[in-house]
Amino acid sequence: MNNSDPGMQYLDDAIALLIKLKESLKESSDKQLLPQDKTKLTRGDSIKNDPLEFYINCCAVKPGNEIPVIDLFFEYKKWCFKNGSLTRGRRPFVDALISLGAPDGIVGVMRGKTYTLRNITFKPD
Repeated sequence: MNNSDPGMQYLDDAIALLIKLKESLKESSDKQLLPQDKTKLTRGDSIKNDPLEFYINCCAVKPGNEIPVIDLFFEYKKWCFKNGSLTRGRRPFVDALISLGAPDGIVGVMRGKTYTLRNITFKPD
């Protein structure tokens, strides 16, 4: 941890909190009483629609590259559907993605009327 820079400390704390949240969501999904049917969509927060999981599995840092947020959200929707889950809202997804990518240099920028994320790309399939 970097104690000399309050901003970095804030990011370290936020990432640690997200990791704890992810672990608790996984534990709660493991304790569900109803069997998981891969053909049905599940409701509520779960690891299957977690922006952190999407970021880890589907995104990579690429300096200078930009992707419109709407394209990222559509890929996230496809990823959630493939995992049998409903998506989170666009705004919470984008806010989480920016928070997660901040240490990697991923930032949001306006390009005309389009909000894009800079320094991010999709991982190849």
